[in-house]
Amino acid sequence: MQADPHSNNPEKDSARHGLRRRKNRTPQKTIVPTESEKEEQNTQQMRTFGAHYHWALPDAERRCWLNDGSSMLATLRVFSYGHFVQSKGHLWERTHLQEGILIYCTDGKGFYWQDGHEWEVHPGDLLYCPPSTHHRYWADENQPWTIHWMHLSGDALPEYESLLGLLERGPLRHIGIHDNIKADFTRLTLEHSSASGELYWFSIQSIALAILGHIAELPHHIADIADIADIADIADSYGPVQKIITLMRNSLDQPYDARRFSRELGCSERHFARQFRSVTGMSPGDWFIQRKLERACALLSQPGIRIKDVATLLGYSDSFYFSRLFKRAIHSSPQTYRRKQLSHPTPQAPLKYK
Repeated sequence: MQADPHSNNPEKDSARHGLRRRKNRTPQKTIVPTESEKEEQNTQQMRTFGAHYHWALPDAERRCWLNDGSSMLATLRVFSYGHFVQSKGHLWERTHLQEGILIYCTDGKGFYWQDGHEWEVHPGDLLYCPPSTHHRYWADENQPWTIHWMHLSGDALPEYESLLGLLERGPLRHIGIHDNIKADFTRLTLEHSSASGELYWFSIQSIALAILGHIAELPHHIADIADIADIADIADSYGPVQKIITLMRNSLDQPYDARRFSRELGCSERHFARQFRSVTGMSPGDWFIQRKLERACALLSQPGIRIKDVATLLGYSDSFYFSRLFKRAIHSSPQTYRRKQLSHPTPQAPLKYK
C-alpha cells in the first residue's frame, strides 16, 4: 500500500493545502531538496517489498514551506518519510542531496557505504546519512532490512546533529528496539493531518521532533556505559529495560517498588538492578528519585502549589523528608527554589542525583 506523493497539478495541490505565496520571495531561485526524478526507480523497488509506506511532499509544497516566513517552521523540515518492510532489492545512492536521512532498522540486515568505508546495519541500529555526502545503502539479499526513515533539513539541523550525537562516531549508532520510537515513526508515516499549510507542516515537524526527543533520552552509544565486551548483553537488555522505564515514569506518584518493577521484567531484583544499570548507568532507585526531583522542579515553578502538595503528588507522605531530599540534590530548599523560579524563571539544569 503506497500513498501517491505526487500530483499532475502542483498548483491545485498548493491551493488545496491553503499555501500562501509571499510577494517578497523569489521561489524560482530556491533550491528545493527533492528526488522527484527518482520516484519511478523508488516505485519499482517497492514492488518487491513485503509492505511499503512512503509519503513525500510535492515539490510545489516543499517550495512553499521553504519560503514561509515562520522562523519556527524553518528550524526543522521533513519533506519525505516512510516505512519499508523486508525491503528486498532496496538500494539507494546519492551524491549531493541537501537533506540528512535518519534510518531506524528494526529487523533484518542492511549495509551503508560512505567515503570509502562500509558498515553493516542490524536491528536496533540508527543510521544517519549527512547532507551533501556521497553515500550508498542497500538491503541484505538474504535478510532484507525493515526500516523506518525520514529526510531532515532546516536551519537548526546542524544543532540537532550535534545535540543527538549523530555525527560523533560515524554514521551508525546502536540504540536498541524501542516501541515509542517505532510508534511515532508509524504516526508520521500513516496518520496525516487534515490541516493545511503551516498547520499541516507543523504537525509533521512536531512528530519528527518527538522521535528526536526519544532518541535524546538515550545514551549516545551503548559503548558510553559499558566495556565493548558487554555490548551484546546490554543490547539484549535495552528493549525490556525501556519498557520498565516507561512504567517507572508513570509511577512517579508512588514510592519506589523494586519488587514490582523486577516482577514486570520477569527477573529477580538483583538481576533487574544489574540490567537497569547496564543500560542507564544508574541504579534503578537513583534513577527513580532523579525523575521525581525533576518533576518536583516543574511543579514548584507553578504558583499557588504548596510544598506539602508537591510531596504528596510525588508519593512522599512526609513533606519534611521530601524537603531534605530536594535540598541535598538541588542545593536549595523547595521554598527557596520556588521563590527564585517565580521571580526569575530559569530552566533547570539536568540533575545528577548522588
